Amino acid sequence: MIKQLTLNALTDELSQTKTHKKEFLAQIEKLVPWGEWKAIIEPHYSKG
Repeated sequence: MIKQLTLNALTDELSQTKTHKKEFLAQIEKLVPWGEWKAIIEPHYSKG
């Protein structure tokens, strides 16, 4: 049997996915020392 997906269910599913994505990115933001990484990478990054 195929489960029928309503527009409301799809919207709920997509909003939950975005929430999980935002939570994941917030955790990464806390864990990764972006300033240090930028200082290491920037001198070697092409500006053109």
